[in-house]
Amino acid sequence: MGWIASALPAVLLVAGVGMISGDGVLIEGVECPRVRLSDGRVFSLVGGDARTMRSSIGRAVRVSGEIVPVSTCMQGLTIRLETLDYLKDGNAG
Repeated sequence: MGWIASALPAVLLVAGVGMISGDGVLIEGVECPRVRLSDGRVFSLVGGDARTMRSSIGRAVRVSGEIVPVSTCMQGLTIRLETLDYLKDGNAG
């Protein structure tokens, strides 16, 4: 089993074994939509409706899913979504 190191210091995740959840804002990505969580971490997103996410850039969301070892997103770590909820306040920031 391989290792994935994030850009954050002192963070190592065993490939395919990291679950994550949090609130954040949808942002643009090169190949995949991305989310900037409230703690500043940024993840690419797969497993959801990419078209809807792309048309919702800037919306506040709550995400949960698994960090995947490999993706086509080309930017940082990627979450395979289990849930994506659009928060009622609509926009964050």
